[in-house]
Amino acid sequence: MRPGRAAVIALVTVGSLGGWVLGAPAGPAAASPTSTTKPVDSPIAALLPPSYVQQQLDFPTDAEGPEVTSRSRTAGCPVAAGEVFENLTGTISLGSEIVLCRSVKAATALRLRSVDAGQAWPGLNAPGSLGSTAAERLGSSSTYAIFWQRRYAVEVVAIDTDVTEASVDTGAGGAVPLTARQQAMLARAAQVQNARLRVGR
Repeated sequence: MRPGRAAVIALVTVGSLGGWVLGAPAGPAAASPTSTTKPVDSPIAALLPPSYVQQQLDFPTDAEGPEVTSRSRTAGCPVAAGEVFENLTGTISLGSEIVLCRSVKAATALRLRSVDAGQAWPGLNAPGSLGSTAAERLGSSSTYAIFWQRRYAVEVVAIDTDVTEASVDTGAGGAVPLTARQQAMLARAAQVQNARLRVGR
């Protein structure tokens, strides 16, 4: 299953990459994220920097994005930005997305709905540095996502270990295993993204 726009996030409904999609129409592309570590206000600028993903995580192809929309179908969460990268063979994809909500309550509802859409799986543990809201879930037979909330912002990074996999079954025995290296890479990507968005008090 080839990833589509905003397919990285476990935020709303079962759909494409990882069985999770934002449910928002694609918007116009904005300026690409930079490699700066200084926190920024713009969600699209706070996505994982392409230079980091391509050079340090070995996902050289920018498959989708960066894209931003202000027409999200998610009630109370109107702004979303996302991007998807692929490895050289096009068999593994890595996605990054940020959703901004109008209130902490709306963000919390979105995050909890996303967690419920996935499945807890042995060995999946979000980095403690992301805070108490962070969770990692299996979203399909080959997709794993870490998502977390900071006030009115909900963020996600996800990896699909087999983008050609057609099944979205999360039943026992159907999952493509996540390697230790992939788990470490996913955790590090989440930590890098977490430092990029400036969330007001």
